Amino acid sequence: MNTLNTNLKLIKDALSMLEIKHLSLGIFDQSFPSFPEEEIGWGSPYSEGGIDFLLFAHNIGINTIQFGPQGKTSRSDISPYNSTIFSNNPLSLSLSRLSRQYPWLFTPDEAMLLAEKCSGFRHRVNKDNAWMAIDHLHSTMYKRYRERVKNDLKPKVDLFLQQMVQNPVNWFERDSFFQALTAHYHSDDWRQWENIDQNLFFSPKEELEKTNARKEKIRTERAPVFEVYALSQFLLQEQHQQFRELSKQYGIKIYGDLQIGFSHQDVWAWRSLFLPEYLMGAPPSRSNPEGQPWGYPVLNPALFFSSNGQTGPALKLIEARIDKMFSRFDGIRIDHPHGLVCPWVYKNISDDVFDAVQNGARLYSSPDLPDHPLLKDYALVKKEQLNSDPSYPRYGDNWIQSLTDEQVDRYATVIDVILERAEAVGASKSDILCEVLSTWPLPLKEVMLKRGLGRFCVTQKADPENPDDIYRRENTSAQDWIMVGNHDTKPIWRLAIERQGTTWYKARASYLASQLSQSQKQKESMLNEMLGNPNKFCEAMFCELFLGPAQHVFVFFTDLLGIKEIYNKPGITNSENWSIRIPPDYYHRYVVQSKNGEAFHIPRTLAKALRVRFPAKTDAIDLASKLDP
Repeated sequence: MNTLNTNLKLIKDALSMLEIKHLSLGIFDQSFPSFPEEEIGWGSPYSEGGIDFLLFAHNIGINTIQFGPQGKTSRSDISPYNSTIFSNNPLSLSLSRLSRQYPWLFTPDEAMLLAEKCSGFRHRVNKDNAWMAIDHLHSTMYKRYRERVKNDLKPKVDLFLQQMVQNPVNWFERDSFFQALTAHYHSDDWRQWENIDQNLFFSPKEELEKTNARKEKIRTERAPVFEVYALSQFLLQEQHQQFRELSKQYGIKIYGDLQIGFSHQDVWAWRSLFLPEYLMGAPPSRSNPEGQPWGYPVLNPALFFSSNGQTGPALKLIEARIDKMFSRFDGIRIDHPHGLVCPWVYKNISDDVFDAVQNGARLYSSPDLPDHPLLKDYALVKKEQLNSDPSYPRYGDNWIQSLTDEQVDRYATVIDVILERAEAVGASKSDILCEVLSTWPLPLKEVMLKRGLGRFCVTQKADPENPDDIYRRENTSAQDWIMVGNHDTKPIWRLAIERQGTTWYKARASYLASQLSQSQKQKESMLNEMLGNPNKFCEAMFCELFLGPAQHVFVFFTDLLGIKEIYNKPGITNSENWSIRIPPDYYHRYVVQSKNGEAFHIPRTLAKALRVRFPAKTDAIDLASKLDP
């Protein structure tokens, strides 16, 4: 790859002067670019194309990369947020890298043949082709692994298996059995399996002997599946660690995504730990007035601690998740932290899921609701602490009026586990990201403020007419993360074109012009530019991110590269969601588009921000002139 004409020292100096600690890029595994000779229809950070993109990110000044969830997706659903909480996705294996490291296991020619079938799948995910390639890999490498009794891989896999067995929560065993049973039934829909297999880890004590006999039979009959699963998971871990070592050399931190949901597979594996009566979703909000019935299971609070105060099985599961995350990443993005602190739950019995989620309640904040009597046992607050206005919605941020320090600590149980684990591995609080968007209920707000954690500010959602709007830059704090958009919003390049000429666009442009100009004449000129050119509007939106107080800047890859397609439309399921790939020629596109103001040009944006923040500071003006002569 060619080296971009950027001076990393100048970029780092500018970020330091602007007091920006993170310039972070968000991307999902399947979206990474691939070289033609390694394409399977699914991106991988571990591929040569993925490594090349890591170098590209380094060269333009990115110092943090935020991955999406890396769990195994089902064959019918590629959403990372519905993936497994432990097992990693075999689709993310780099076959070309594998063929070079272990050519006796899978040859470079075989990897090339698979790639030739995918020549047309470089801009979008093709999950069917990707699964076909991985299935072929699994069957091929198992046979060769068994035939080559003495090999350089077996000791590593054996050590990996020993470590898995020693895990306090043996998730590896359950996920292995799920793979075996999926092969047995030719389906991963466990609800269609025989009753004994549906309840393999959920059977009553009196059937334990029968269940254990069934497990032994599965192990014997499906031994190859167990071995292939272990081999695949080891190779994924090895490639991830190699990627992580390389990212360290580039001075780039990598963050993982702790999704709030559990996969269909996880429900099968851990069903005994979930509340049978409730599911988790999101209540009506500014972004989604109808609410979001996610259908995610809810961990049973009664299983967090035993009667004598010891850690219970539900909390042990959480600890195991966090430990695995910190064994792989430098920090964690907490997806929907409400679900860890004050989850919104709804009854698991309604045919009308939207009606159910709209009439749900907060799991720990409902001491006296006649339509949710079961929640009384889990309440951490008293009725007297609730909003006295009978018309106030129970999902409102001020449903709870006050909290004691002791109550805040109880709400913070899971967050404190994360912070304790982070401290143990040397991560700071700024390495813990909380995706708090349009709602911020008092329990979550108190937990985050008292623990020093920042929230998200998505500036494209800001109301330019409301000075108190939470999405306005000036209402952020130093610990917050600020961005023009994320994977759930429209790319700023598309939004600006669609909304040009609207009342919102004009008001937002006027606000930006007042923030970025030094005189009335400059303001008028800048405003006219933005009104006539959406690219100028986007450039101003990016510049705004660096004006503080928030010290952590995030950019999603579509916004960075000037991609206009929507990555994910929240609340709906379609074949286009989660499928956008970075095109193979992204580098040349970016060079041209960023120069022409059609992609995020980092040096020029930093120069503009320096001139705005330090108009009379000689060294800042000098640095700006070097960044943008």
